[in-house]
Amino acid sequence: MKVSDHQNYLKLERFKRFQEKLFDHRRNSLADYFSLNKKESVKILIVDDEKIHQLTLSSQLRRLGYHPEIANNGREALAMFSGTHYNIVFMDVEMPIVDGIEATKRILEIKQHRPVIIGHTTLDTPQCYQLCTNAGMTTVLQKPANEDTIKGLMEKISKPFSVNKR
Repeated sequence: MKVSDHQNYLKLERFKRFQEKLFDHRRNSLADYFSLNKKESVKILIVDDEKIHQLTLSSQLRRLGYHPEIANNGREALAMFSGTHYNIVFMDVEMPIVDGIEATKRILEIKQHRPVIIGHTTLDTPQCYQLCTNAGMTTVLQKPANEDTIKGLMEKISKPFSVNKR
């Protein structure tokens, strides 16, 4: 075998290995994509002490094909997290018993999987936004949010690799 033939052989082998790795990566990415984008497999928790906000947000999410669960305050949310893996949490900031800031901090301390936590508040100040993001919330959503805003947000965070996995 000539040197040039051997070099071509090595190049071909490297190319084959590259293709195999690329195929494996794409297959795994697609598996993650399809499992995350099946709306019924996305576990959502709404944490809010006001029934009207619970009803509004849960109705919007149901119309989009999701099936959210509801906690009435931060303490209930923490109890629910001990037994269930949630991908996305809509967290009211101001609640009695355990507020959204404290609940977010505790959830992020105890969970090996980091859910996407969306602050959900009537407060529209830079200080509130800073407080929420410092606690570990991914973003902050103004109450009441219209359905198009919810839809856009859900499309964005339901894409592959948007939900952090630890």
